[in-house]
Amino acid sequence: MVAWGRCRQTLVHMHYVHWSNFACFKAAIAAQAKTKRREEAERARRDGWEGAESEEEVQDDGEASLAELLQADTDSAIEEEEPSCFEEGMLQDAQQVDSPPLTFLQSTGLASGKADKGSAWRDLLDGREVRMYCGTSKEVLQALFHSMCHGGCMDAQAAYDELSAHFQATSSNAGAADDAPAWAPSLSELWDSLCAIGYQAPVEDSDGGAGPSHGTGRPTAPQADAPAGVPKSQQRVPNLQLLLLLLKDMRASAHPAAAPGLLKGSAAGVVVAKQLLLAVHRMRLEPLLLSSLLNEFNVLREALVEAWAASHEHSWRAAEPGVATDLAAMGPSHSSALDVLTVPLSSRKHMAALSQAAALMLLRKLLGRPDEGQAAAAPGASKQMKEEAKSGQGVVQGAGARSEALVEELHALMGEARNVPTLLALCARSESDRRPDYWKARSVVQAADAIMWSAQVAHKLSPGAWNWYSEELKALEEKLGRSIQAAGVRKALSAIKNNHDFMRS
Repeated sequence: MVAWGRCRQTLVHMHYVHWSNFACFKAAIAAQAKTKRREEAERARRDGWEGAESEEEVQDDGEASLAELLQADTDSAIEEEEPSCFEEGMLQDAQQVDSPPLTFLQSTGLASGKADKGSAWRDLLDGREVRMYCGTSKEVLQALFHSMCHGGCMDAQAAYDELSAHFQATSSNAGAADDAPAWAPSLSELWDSLCAIGYQAPVEDSDGGAGPSHGTGRPTAPQADAPAGVPKSQQRVPNLQLLLLLLKDMRASAHPAAAPGLLKGSAAGVVVAKQLLLAVHRMRLEPLLLSSLLNEFNVLREALVEAWAASHEHSWRAAEPGVATDLAAMGPSHSSALDVLTVPLSSRKHMAALSQAAALMLLRKLLGRPDEGQAAAAPGASKQMKEEAKSGQGVVQGAGARSEALVEELHALMGEARNVPTLLALCARSESDRRPDYWKARSVVQAADAIMWSAQVAHKLSPGAWNWYSEELKALEEKLGRSIQAAGVRKALSAIKNNHDFMRS
């Protein structure tokens, strides 16, 4: 009995300590909420806001504020799932493609029959001796390209080495017409090869008859040297990587015949170039490809944009708004589009301008203002923006869209710092559910910073624009709630401010 009595006293003491600690915690939260509401009321009176509360109202609402705070924490105990930014399944089984005849091997005396040709071709690839014994005629280069796109891993790598070395040799003698390559894949051939490897374009890109053929769709047999149990789609990843690398090498070639142009600016060439550029961006959303080909995607998309703008400036200016719109709508969610349009710091001017244009398109979409002229017509827009909107020429059009004009339109879209509650209201989940969608708010913040950061890096951010942006970030952070969902937005705001402070220091 004595032992039980002591145990009972210990339990009662622990229970008392527990509730004492909770009471202290509750009082601390109440004091913190009261102080914050008093500061907000004082700031509101100082700024001349309507509906400013008196100190007595703050005192009376202290307990109510605590209840609301605790209830908000309870309601948000389960964090909402982040929208998926991946789009799986765009790399399917490869298509059946007929092998080249390899008739040029007969003249070398290395093979006579069909079986001998295949064996001799693999031996030449293994020793990287194709150009030594067979030369660099059109048929030889086409056979190398076929082996690179549709051969096994070892044959594909050997074929790429031969082709890359050949195009590098021709680029070193760009001034000599006789040294031009006998053949180089066109954009249509590159696109057809990409689809034959297994890339599945969106339905809107593959229909309509204007685009190139996507092949027969017949599945091919597994590669001879592929590991057992590896899905057919994964077996083609090395071929896809080599195709992207070759295209990058050809874009960097100084010889005009080695670089696939836009088919002399024809409408069909522009369609194929746009499809290829969008495919390179879209494949970043495939986890299987992103894990191994991220560097290739980043390098190639910039090479395509810069080469397009350099060779056909007028064509690129006409195509850029459509490309930016497609990028802003790419993927299953706004997180996907934000990931696609993000570019490295070292991006050149046309790639950076495309990223800014796509970010502005995404912002219009998220805020429910897709019309180009709406932002320019908003209160606070500059005279130049209003004139451009009136004439039908948005500031985003053209590869040389000025960062200053994009920042001005961003300012008009997001409004002043005092209108942050209105901006957050536009990030509601739906028309019927007006609760804030914090993932959407985070995408709005990051898309806006894609524009501001490019202007910051290019030293095109004026002191006035930076003052507005810093006040906007500060107001957003102050107005965010304390729910778990808002933590992602606060984290993004903190990273953005740290990056800009470091850049301006």
